[in-house]
Amino acid sequence: MQKKIMLCLNQGFAIRYFLKTDFLQKLIVEKFKIVLLSSFTESNSFASEFKHEAITLEFLDIKSIEKITKTKIYTLLYYCRIYGLNLSVSVAQKLKREKVNASKNGFWGLVKFYILYVITGALRSSAILREIFIWIDKTYKKEIEVIGPLLKKHQPDVIILPSMGFIFPDVHIIKVAKVLKIPVYVSVISWDNTTTKGMTTAQPTHVFAWTQIMKNELVYLHNIQDHKITVSGVPNFDVHFRDVNDDFKQKLFFELNIKHQDKYIFLGLGSPTYQHEPNIETIQLILENINSKKLKIDKLVVRLHPNYISNRRRQRAFEMESFLQDMKSKYSEILVINKPFKSDDEENWYSSENDIFNLSLLLRNSSAVVCFYSTLILEASIFDIPLLNISYDAEGFTKNNNNSSGRSYTHIKRLFSYGGVVEVNNKDELIEKIQDSLANPKNLSSKRGLIRELECGIFFFL
Repeated sequence: MQKKIMLCLNQGFAIRYFLKTDFLQKLIVEKFKIVLLSSFTESNSFASEFKHEAITLEFLDIKSIEKITKTKIYTLLYYCRIYGLNLSVSVAQKLKREKVNASKNGFWGLVKFYILYVITGALRSSAILREIFIWIDKTYKKEIEVIGPLLKKHQPDVIILPSMGFIFPDVHIIKVAKVLKIPVYVSVISWDNTTTKGMTTAQPTHVFAWTQIMKNELVYLHNIQDHKITVSGVPNFDVHFRDVNDDFKQKLFFELNIKHQDKYIFLGLGSPTYQHEPNIETIQLILENINSKKLKIDKLVVRLHPNYISNRRRQRAFEMESFLQDMKSKYSEILVINKPFKSDDEENWYSSENDIFNLSLLLRNSSAVVCFYSTLILEASIFDIPLLNISYDAEGFTKNNNNSSGRSYTHIKRLFSYGGVVEVNNKDELIEKIQDSLANPKNLSSKRGLIRELECGIFFFL
């Protein structure tokens, strides 16, 4: 009898991770029945792309779940999960932003913030209090009213999720699956999920980790037993370890107007939430210096961050589009724009069909990679490309000093400890450090090798 697997995917990165890699095709080849439970299934392009006799598309009504989980008690439980992880992980920057948002609601907004601060501080300080909280969180299961009928309808043998509750509504699916005694397998989709997204309350049956480091974090921070974790590598990095067809490269470069002999800098933009102004100034600064021949390079390839498509950031998306059009008219032979996503409704984005292959080609042929605390650092290290990180945010740009919000995160501290990434601490350093990286591309090669070995998954050794 065919086994039925339900994939619950409600976020663009999750769709890229599971459906744009070999993962989905392997399930089809192995003759599994597949149910895609997602809010994306009403998208025409999504439904068309994943139409297959082995796949059943099922719509997940996110708004119905939100109605249940937007109550005061569920909101408190959510914030406790996000900020209650033990003291070894810094949440200072997130709490700082939370305080700024709370202050916009006046006196009572700040009162609510400080109540949350005290509660989560207690949780972070006490393993016993965290256990009590986990028990309380498990008792609230009103989401079964929406999710239960869908799971009963399809009766999957296994449910696969991209997070242990960090992506909405995964924690609610795990809760309901446990009630219905359906095994839940989680493949963690990003390197920061185990240290920056809060604590796990509804534990899955089994977890797949990128690396041994991530496995240790799952054991130590989330109390998941060692035998319930498998180190499986990173599915969307697999393409980086393969030879790419020359015809595919020629087609992509022709579409982007990159000549075979062109040398280029690859710039991965940061999220518009925190890095919109640095994104714009960095693009302009590099273009000006390429145009003036100060940077001995032919082109700048700019890869947009997918959050620029979100309705919540529509104004910044409009500003970026207008800015890029202006730069394109001014530097038409220098600027190349890579848009890695598509969407029907400008809210739910997911990567375009060949994006993983396109990204691999653009990275492996670049002369240097510049980004903002991105997994692009890991991916570029696979090809031993010089890496530069913009280690300051909007305030750092205007004040011309190092004022990074990302620098405090556990995974970023660890990454920089290897010594393979050039940190750009203010905009005056940017061009000089790019010049040095271009002139001496092998300078930090052995240290980039450490990143590759320790952070990029087991497939590096295959």
